[in-house]
Amino acid sequence: MADAREPRARQAREGMRASRVSSGTRTSPVRVPPSRALQSASFDRGPALARQKGRALVKHGMDRVLAGGLLVFLLPLLLGIAVAIKVSSRGTVLFRQLRVGQHGREFQMLKFRTMRPATSADPEADAVWAARMLGSGSLNPETPSDRRTAIGRFLRATYIDELPQLFNVLTGDMSLVGPRPERASYVYLFEESFPSYSRRHSVKPGLTGLAQVKGYRGETSLGPRITYDNVYIDHWNLLLDARILGLTLLHVITPGLRPLRALKKGAGY
Repeated sequence: MADAREPRARQAREGMRASRVSSGTRTSPVRVPPSRALQSASFDRGPALARQKGRALVKHGMDRVLAGGLLVFLLPLLLGIAVAIKVSSRGTVLFRQLRVGQHGREFQMLKFRTMRPATSADPEADAVWAARMLGSGSLNPETPSDRRTAIGRFLRATYIDELPQLFNVLTGDMSLVGPRPERASYVYLFEESFPSYSRRHSVKPGLTGLAQVKGYRGETSLGPRITYDNVYIDHWNLLLDARILGLTLLHVITPGLRPLRALKKGAGY
């Protein structure tokens, strides 16, 4: 852990941390005060994974085995989607965006591109949602235009656009199940408004999570999402992961079906 903290501490002494936030074809610098940089060097370690190192190793091992197997099994589908994206609109097949992962490390998260390339005048696609969650003047975005492509709408509706993140699982940046990762600029702002938000950085971010199968994904309320993410961190086990993956698969196969109904009311998790 010392090697992960040292760069953070050095950046804090320099007085600021510069993060690059990708938005289509452009990036914007985000300045983070020294106090926040120091805090990000020592994220609260979740009690479940910290005390269950053996099971955590099993989880991460299973993540990579399952991710590798799924990539082989889904290869024809992934290639077909890549071709469809390439021939249907201008731009790259994959969309890469800098996100914050375990212990505050930043990584490039992958998705299938579902939107036309942004111009310099386009605001970030979910900037309006972020401003609404903050409920303040921290962000003052313009309403973005709908840049989704025809195939992009389908990929988003079925969450198939997230499948390239299986490569992020293979590289160890993500897990199959865990809190969804966010951009560095939003992380800083959300931590200011939601003190328990940073707990998500005690574990690896996931391709899906408890909050998502409970219905909180995309531009939904941040408060309940944080609550469910922290419930997952406190009560994590392999059976819970299996249930979440099963419900996620159900949601992919039958878009529009709210998988939270499959969980018994009152079970909580």
